[in-house]
This record gives sequence, C-alpha cells and structure tokens, in this order.
Amino acid sequence: MADPESEKPPYCIILPLPNVTGVLHMGHALVDTVQDALIRYKRMSGFEALWLPGLDHAGISTQTVVERNLIATTGKRRTDFTREEFLKHVWDWKELNETRIIEQLKKVGCSCDWSKQRFTMDEASNRAVRKIFKKMYDQNLIYRGNYLVNWDPVQRKNSNSARQLLQGVLLKNSTSTFYSSFFLTLSGSLALESFYE
Repeated sequence: MADPESEKPPYCIILPLPNVTGVLHMGHALVDTVQDALIRYKRMSGFEALWLPGLDHAGISTQTVVERNLIATTGKRRTDFTREEFLKHVWDWKELNETRIIEQLKKVGCSCDWSKQRFTMDEASNRAVRKIFKKMYDQNLIYRGNYLVNWDPVQRKNSNSARQLLQGVLLKNSTSTFYSSFFLTLSGSLALESFYE
C-alpha cells in the first residue's frame, strides 16, 4: 500500500463513503469500479497511490432505518428505549452493515488500503472535524445561528430531506404545504431549499 516516505509523486482518492444504512447498490459498484481503474492506472504510472476506504454514519438516515427495523422486529419505537439502549441498537446496526459493506467492496475487487479504513464517528475522525471546525470558527468562516429546519411532526425530529417528510407526513393522509426558496451560496451559485409543512 502507499508509502508516506516514498519519493514518488503522491496520489490519493477517498472512497465516496457508503452509508451504514444497508447494502451497496449498482451506483456504488459503478463509481467504485471507475475509481479502482483510476487508482490502478496511477500506481502503474509511477505514483504512490492511496485509495482510502471508509464508511459514513449517515446520521438521521441511519436512525430512521434502525427505528423501522426496531418497529418491525420488536414492535417498539425509538421513544420506548432509553437513549443508551437506542444507541446500542444503532451501533449494533452499524457493525452488522459495516462488515457486510466491506465484504461487498472486497468482492468487487476494490484495491483500497484496508489498513487505513475510517468511520466518520471514530475518534480520529471526530478529532479532525472538531479541530477544523474550531479553526474555521476562529477565522469567522462559520458561525452559529437560528435557521429553518425540516421538522417531522410525526416522528418529532428534524429530517434531512423533504423526501423523508413526504414519506413521513404526506403519505399518512395529512394536508401539507410545500415551500421552496431560492438563495445564492457563498460561491455565487443558485441553490433551492424545499420543505413540507
């Protein structure tokens, strides 16, 4: 695998981190195949090439999948568990799916450096995120503020997409209003934010 002391020019790709919400799909296979071909080409072209693997916690999406699984298997909702009990179910889900996903990536033939595998919630990743957020905050590049969020009144939590609100609220025969707002990002591009209420 890649040698950090090498005199060769470095080349690194970070695997687009799959979520631990379930198994991989054809989109993963396509992107991973393209990246694998690229990293192998760079190795053969004299680069010290590293393909860094990892998995993403997926936050609210994982919470939603675990909640659905608990309802199906135990008949209980997230609120029927203590925080610690529910988090144990989430971590168990992560372990199960992490193993399955890594096996899938290896079966496809991904030539990642598996010794450097990361997870977005591991201590090293958390330390790096806290460090860069502190640095950006100190440079006034980020700040805290009060903003609108996608709120799911049925599950009583924020939702990471309007699609989840659509599934969680509208499909339960409720009446909702759809809001859209356009705004300019700091880079000058136009963005659209939509949500149901």
